Amino acid sequence: MTIVKIETMSEDLSAWKERFRRPLLFAARKNFATLPKIKDLETTLKEILKNAPEDLPENLKDRLEQLVSGLDNLSLEEKKERLQTLL
Repeated sequence: MTIVKIETMSEDLSAWKERFRRPLLFAARKNFATLPKIKDLETTLKEILKNAPEDLPENLKDRLEQLVSGLDNLSLEEKKERLQTLL
């Protein structure tokens, strides 16, 4: 019974990881060609982080929150660097 729960948690974490990466991958497409047109990426990523599964290590969640914080206010080059770090 516990094994099933652990597997479910891992699946939840895997699915969450894909939800978090999806907007990052979209922004990074074609050498970040779409990045200047994307609005509220920080808000989107923060919302996804709020819904992180419980088995996401707290130190990882904290680091992701740090990297996402202030993202929308960065210059285009700084955003690219930050997104590369997040990916």
